[in-house]
Amino acid sequence: PQPIAQDYVCLNSSERFKNILHCTRKCEKDCYKLKYDYTLTKMESKPSLEDKDEDIIGFFVFVKDTDTVVLNYNPLYGTWELFGYIGGLVGCWLGISVWALVGIMEKFAKKVVRFLQKLQKKSEEV
Repeated sequence: PQPIAQDYVCLNSSERFKNILHCTRKCEKDCYKLKYDYTLTKMESKPSLEDKDEDIIGFFVFVKDTDTVVLNYNPLYGTWELFGYIGGLVGCWLGISVWALVGIMEKFAKKVVRFLQKLQKKSEEV
């Protein structure tokens, strides 16, 4: 199996960078995203003699408001429901169209019969 991002152990910063690039290529899109509003209250930079590793950043997070707003989107119609409704409407439209077409054909047939009857009467009179 392919190693995932958490399987990598970084020995130095160049290996860490390569592993991050590999992980970002392998990772799928987020299922959901979290967005936080933040305020930076204080920022200072002090060199420390104890920490000689330059890749370390320390920070404190204070949460102002712990309320969470969850937004869910539920579509009014699912794919199959929409397909069914559209199919039903098309079926009704075709049914009405066929019914109208039969009516038109009936009127046309009656006119042809009347015309032929008139021709027959004229030919009998002559």
